[in-house]
Amino acid sequence: MEFRAMFIPVVFEDGTPGATVILEDVTREVKAVRDLEKALEEKEALLHVIHYRMRNALQVVSSIMHLQTSRLADPAARRAVRATEQQILSLALAHEELHLSQNFDRVCMADYLARLSGTLFGTYGVPPEKIAWNVHAAGGIEMPLELAQFTGFILVELIVNVIQHAFPDGMTGTMELAVDRDHTGRYTIIVRDTGVGIPEGGMEIVAGTTPGLPMVRYLVEQYLNGEVSIRGDGGTTVTITFGEEELLVPPPGPTPTGERT
Repeated sequence: MEFRAMFIPVVFEDGTPGATVILEDVTREVKAVRDLEKALEEKEALLHVIHYRMRNALQVVSSIMHLQTSRLADPAARRAVRATEQQILSLALAHEELHLSQNFDRVCMADYLARLSGTLFGTYGVPPEKIAWNVHAAGGIEMPLELAQFTGFILVELIVNVIQHAFPDGMTGTMELAVDRDHTGRYTIIVRDTGVGIPEGGMEIVAGTTPGLPMVRYLVEQYLNGEVSIRGDGGTTVTITFGEEELLVPPPGPTPTGERT
C-alpha cells in the first residue's frame, strides 16, 4: 500500500512541541499514475515501430520502382517512374527521421533536408566537385509530419531540376537550400543555385517553363495555399512561402501539365 503523510505542528498542554501525523491511502492514485506512464511508454514504442515499418515499406516500393525503371525503353516513361520513385523515397526519409528522433509527430527539417539532398545527389551520382550543396534551417525548425512530407515532394522537384539542368556541359557550382520560420508561423523555403539560370522570357512559372516547376506551383498553391516566386540573377532562386495551418485538400481539377523531371 502507498500512503501520503501530512505533518501538522502542535503544542501540548505542558508546552512541549509535537506533531499530528495524518496518513492518506493513495494506493489507487499511485497505481493510476504508474499505469499511465506504462501506457505512454508502450505508445512511444508502438509509434517507433510504426514509423520504422512505414519507412521500410516505402523503401521497398521505391526499390521495386527503381528496378522497373531500368526495364523501360521509353525515356518519358522512365522519367515519370523515376519521379514517382523519388517522391516515395522522400516519404520514407520523413518516417525515418521520426523513427530516429524522440518526437513522434514533428520532423527536424535540418536533418530531413540534409538526408533528402544527400540521397538525391547520391542517386544521380553527382560528385561534390560538380555541385557543392548545403542546407540551412534556422533555430532547429520542425514541421508536422504531413507538412514536412509535402515540403519533401516540392524539394525533390527543385533539387532534381538543379542536378539535371542547372550545370550543363561540365559546368560546376553550388546549391543552397534554406528553411526559415517567422514569428507568425509562416515558413520560407529557398533553393538557390549558381547555374545557367532560367532562359530569358521564362520567369513565369507556367507549364513547359522549366522541368519540375509546374508541379512545384501546383503543390504549393493547391495543397499549401502558399506562394512561389523565381528569380534568375547569376543562377536561379526559387522562394516558397506558406503557413503551418494552411495544408489543404486540393479542389477537383486537372493536374499540371508539362514535362516532369
